[in-house]
Amino acid sequence: MSPANPIPSTSSAIIFQFNDKARLLRQGFNARLEASFQIEEALEGFDLESVVEHHELNPVNFGYGGAPHQEMSAKNISRAILAGVHPKASLSLVEAIDKAADAIVFAYGSLYKLGLSVQQAEDMVAIVADSVMDKVSAPVDEHGKLTKPEGFVGPEERIAEYLRDIGVDPEQKV
Repeated sequence: MSPANPIPSTSSAIIFQFNDKARLLRQGFNARLEASFQIEEALEGFDLESVVEHHELNPVNFGYGGAPHQEMSAKNISRAILAGVHPKASLSLVEAIDKAADAIVFAYGSLYKLGLSVQQAEDMVAIVADSVMDKVSAPVDEHGKLTKPEGFVGPEERIAEYLRDIGVDPEQKV
């Protein structure tokens, strides 16, 4: 295997298939939107009201300067954080690839720090990637992000089941 022609892992192949089938690859890369996705994921599970209060975020910015949204969500907060970045902001190809690859490095590092082996981490990513395949035909929001279709079941229960199968309490706090 050469670095120029890596064999895709199961999760990588699923993620590519999802992006292709959901027509996200046709939309191209939007630096601000991609950054908002990463911030959104990083905020999930935390006390969002404290985040908004601490950073004095203006809820009017939750829609990128559009009509104010009252919904307190990681998605809206991430967009408020990036509201000052021009919608057509761009990065060099090297910067964009480095940013995306760094996100993967940090994500896998987090999985290993949580005590997962390399195979278990790959299995977890595959579970999540498989789950997002259910969003392929979902509507896209005004910013180009796929929404969760009605009846969408996230990967949480499959993750919990996997952890129980390997003798780990999925409810433990970390």
